[in-house]
Amino acid sequence: MQERDSKPSSVRADATEVLGVLHDVSNALTVILGWVGAARAAGSPRDLVDDALSVIERRARMARDMAREALGAEGFEVDGRARMQATDAIVAELLKALAQEASQARVRIHVERRGPNLSVPQSAAASQVLTNLLLNALAFSPAGGTVSLDVDTSFAVARFRVSDEGPGVPVERRSSIFSGGKTTRTGGAGVGLRHARALAASCGGELVLLESALPGAHFQLTWPCVQGTPAPVRPSLRKLPLFAGRTFLLCDDDRDVAELLATGLEARGAEVVVTAHADALLAELARHEQIDAVLLDRSPIAAALETVGRALEGHASKPPVVAITGSTETFGGAFEGLRKALVRKPFEMGDLVEALAVVLGSTTDDAASK
Repeated sequence: MQERDSKPSSVRADATEVLGVLHDVSNALTVILGWVGAARAAGSPRDLVDDALSVIERRARMARDMAREALGAEGFEVDGRARMQATDAIVAELLKALAQEASQARVRIHVERRGPNLSVPQSAAASQVLTNLLLNALAFSPAGGTVSLDVDTSFAVARFRVSDEGPGVPVERRSSIFSGGKTTRTGGAGVGLRHARALAASCGGELVLLESALPGAHFQLTWPCVQGTPAPVRPSLRKLPLFAGRTFLLCDDDRDVAELLATGLEARGAEVVVTAHADALLAELARHEQIDAVLLDRSPIAAALETVGRALEGHASKPPVVAITGSTETFGGAFEGLRKALVRKPFEMGDLVEALAVVLGSTTDDAASK
């Protein structure tokens, strides 16, 4: 009898989690559809389409991994829940992903930051919870209003406070807001906050509804952190770093991405020169006699592809190129005379290490420990 009684509760728990996962997959699809609409709009600039493809790909992969985890399978992506990401990078990705939803709602998302840029473990899960909170806040805020995202890492944890200017949570619902009951959000299923709180707790975090004299609803997500920006796993100390003595030139106009890439490559022994646009890239090429490889994001050099290509081919070291892009367009024939590899966004540090190892002709023993 005891065994028969335990099975139904287990089934109910599994079903509850599946409902929560379906809710978060629905959130991911909401983000994706918003960007599909923006990309399809007449006269959409190339940069907007590139941004749309980048967000769509990342959110689609997140949705796929959520679904696979719910089915008991491992996600395809290395950057699943175990991925560590800097606080500022999480916020930047959220703002970009939700830009279309905010625009359609005619609501501004305002961010306040305090404290150091700490590393957040299981960052994909944190992003799921924050996406849920921000979409709710956008839905309840009046047109012309502001949703506030306050991020405080002053106390060695990340505290994300999401506030809106909507009607707030009625007193009679505050004690049951996380129970999965009836929701007042149009189109809502009533399971999002319940799943968000459970997901936060499973990762060592906490999601609470705050009492406030200010109008609107106020939620706080607390998440464990570690000091410093995320650093990739270092190669074995018994071996020389994979890129010891190499000099790489990196061009990327996303400061957070550039810093993370530079940190990862420097941990593998490389010297990394970072630039943010084509003119700076050309200046650094002229300044350095030896460049072992060039890593190029497409967007900051898109208008100067041919010029950059000629400069690289004319450089004394004729450095190989690792092209980084989230666009359907590649770099064409701009680097025809150079060794090259392509890395698609979003990518992991390991993808970049493998591409560099290929164009440099390095052994893959250390690359395997990326």
